[in-house]
Formats: sequence, C-alpha cells, structure tokens
Amino acid sequence: MRTGTEVWEEVASSWEHERGAIAVRAYSDAVNRALLERWLPERIGTVLKTDLFDEATADGLVGLLLARAERVVGIDVAPSIVQAAGVRNPGLEAAVADVQELPFDDGSIDVVVSNSTLDHFASLAEIDRALLELARVLRPGGLLIVTLDNDANPIIWLRNRMPRSLLHRSGLVPYPVGRTLRPGGLRDAVERAGFAVDRTALIAHVPRLAVRLLGLRSPRLVGAERAGMAPTRALTGQFAAVRARARGGTAAVQPSPPARRGQVPPLVERALAATVLRRLALLSLDLGSPRPPHAAGIPLDLGFLDPAEVEAHHTARDGSGEAARDRLRRGARCFAAWTADGRIASVRWIARGDAHIDFLGCTLPLAAGEAYNFDTWTDPVYRGLGVASATGARLNEVLAADGVRTVVRAVWPANEQGLRNAAREGFVPAGTIMSVRVGPLRRRIVRRTR
Repeated sequence: MRTGTEVWEEVASSWEHERGAIAVRAYSDAVNRALLERWLPERIGTVLKTDLFDEATADGLVGLLLARAERVVGIDVAPSIVQAAGVRNPGLEAAVADVQELPFDDGSIDVVVSNSTLDHFASLAEIDRALLELARVLRPGGLLIVTLDNDANPIIWLRNRMPRSLLHRSGLVPYPVGRTLRPGGLRDAVERAGFAVDRTALIAHVPRLAVRLLGLRSPRLVGAERAGMAPTRALTGQFAAVRARARGGTAAVQPSPPARRGQVPPLVERALAATVLRRLALLSLDLGSPRPPHAAGIPLDLGFLDPAEVEAHHTARDGSGEAARDRLRRGARCFAAWTADGRIASVRWIARGDAHIDFLGCTLPLAAGEAYNFDTWTDPVYRGLGVASATGARLNEVLAADGVRTVVRAVWPANEQGLRNAAREGFVPAGTIMSVRVGPLRRRIVRRTR
C-alpha cells in the first residue's frame, strides 16, 4: 500500500496547469484569502500553515501571511511540494512534516492556518489527533483557523462516497479525499481538542466543476460568497470554517456523544411528523449548577422587549405579527439582544405556567420554578459571534433572580444542530413530549425523566 507521501508526490507531479485547474486554484485562493483577511489580526508572530499544496501549484496564502506575520512556517508530507512552495515563496520556512506529529515545541506557534488539510485523513480519529497536536504547539490564547470539506453539501457528500478510482479517472478530483464533517461536527471536534470557538463560517459556494468547466477567474466568482449569509449556506458552502482560541494546558480529546439506542432516522422522523406523530425531545438546564461564561464578540444591550417592539420585530422578520400577539396574550415574553446601533441581533421567548407548543398544537405543563425557553432566533449577520449564547446566559441570570430553578427547552430530534447548540449551553435530556393525531383525535403524551 502506498504511503500518504507517495500519493501526494504523484498528485504534485501530475497536476494539470490547464485553464480549468488554474481557475479552480484562483477561486480557492480568493475565498480563503477573504476569510483570512476577516479573521487574522493585522500583526502576528509565528504562523504555521499545515500544508503547502496551494503554494506549490498556485499563488496560495503565504503572501498574505508574510504581510502580517513576523515568521511563516509551512509543512507538507510531500518533499516535492515543500521544495516547489519554497522556491515560489521566498521568506517561507518550508519543511517536510506530518500535521499529526509536528516538529515544534509546545506553545511555540501563535497562529495556525489549516485550510482543507484534515479532510484528507481516512478516519475521524486522525482528525482528532491532528487537532490535538495543533493545540499542543499553539501558545495559550493562540489562534486556530481551520477549514474542512463540508459534508452537509450534497455535492461533497456524494463525491466523498464515490470510489477513489472513479474520481481519479475523471480528472475532477486528482487528490485523495477522506473523512470529513458537517459544520456542527467540525465545531464539536475543535472544542473536544481543547479550543474555544469564537467564529464559524461556510465558504466557496460555487461548485468546483462549474469553475473548472467554465474557466472563470476568481474576481467574477467571489461575489457568490454572499450565499454565506443565506439560510441555505450549509447546503451550498463547500467548506466549513472555524476560528478558535487555544485554552492552554494539555487537552484530552473527549469522545463524541454515543448514538442513542432506538434513535429514529431523520427521514422517518419527518414522515411521522407529516402524518400521525410529532414529538420533541425535552431538555432541561439547572440554573443552580455552575455554567461556563458566554461572552459575545460584539457589545450588546440585553433585556425584555415591550409588546410594541415584539410585534414590530416579528412583523419585519416573518411578515406578520399575529404569532407574536398570540404568544403575548398567552403570557409569554420576548428577551432580546440589541447591537450598539439599536438593531435586534437575537431573541428568545420565555413562558411560565402552561407553555403552548405551536409545532405540536398542545401545551406543556410547567411546575413551579420552571420556565420554557422557545423560538431562539439570531440575525444571520451576527451568527458566529457568540451572540445567541450570550443572550441565553443573560436571560438565565434574569430568570434565576426571579425564582426560576429550571429552564426547559423542546427540540425536534431531527434537528441535530439545535441539539448540539442546547448541549453547549448546558441543557441535558429530560424526556419527550408527543402529539398523536388520528383523524380528528388528538392526544398529548409527556414523559419526563428529570
């Protein structure tokens, strides 16, 4: 069996410098440069780039890194790629090395840039090991910027499940592809390695096949990155990106949460919801337990909206304020975060007593000292800045001061991202609420485990 070094040596020697391949490299460099320009500080110390294929075959990113850093170090497993990148980029310190076994001292690197390196490994365990190694060499507070093929993109999902021989013969994917993750999975993996995530994004929204066939150059394509703010961005973005800070100390990779026994597949869950059975997972948060701080990346004002503001916000957001008026009539309140210019960045609804659940068409009885948190929304402009978490943390403080001991949330089991977000805030499984519908008959079933 050939080693990874041998495979990449072959890729480098056979790389096609024709019109389509040049356009793909130019587009890739452009979207990655735009990401780094947003996420990198203006002045930094030592930067490590975890592979040099971009720099060996095109302009790459080292030029931007050299303009901002005192020292730029780059590694690659293929000696020919290291040599070519060094020749093309005077000032780059290029070395042959594996990202899973870095030849650097603990805490010796200020910034790591790892764009589409870890998605060439064959297993998730290798991704975890690489992230742990990056955490080791970064100084406490050091910056990690990592991108991975986005497994939520249907094209990427299909490509990664096609036979390697077919991809190679087609010429469209001449390099090896490996295991990758959905956006939430990448964030989870980074956090398991001991990092604190502060930004996320989805980039490269034009399919590579279209770029290759049309031969379009990057200036005509970068405008398509506006799709990164659209609700469909997880389906169109070819790469998931995370920016995170090293916490310091030696981290241990924590195992991913095990799959629940008897878990209903998402397609079955959707079919049931459209016919006879709708169910939500109940989650609870004990306000008396210690919780990690959640600070937003921008200044915020936080508090409850008055009824007029609630109606105006929901009318602007949904085209109608009727749902908001109905919630207010039931006694629910809307907690919000405002930016410095007065724009509403995030909202959360809270209910006491019996909480009406629109999705199920029934109510959830709440005990004394319980509050129900629902319809959490954050303006797409402010996502990835910690705004939602900061809003929830402040709301919990307000509720605790008002005598609330437990906050309850209900999440559709097929909403994996919603479950992950709740887990990050400290919510734990607490039961199930279901609505069974057979013709005109309706029945509510509540099962509490805590």
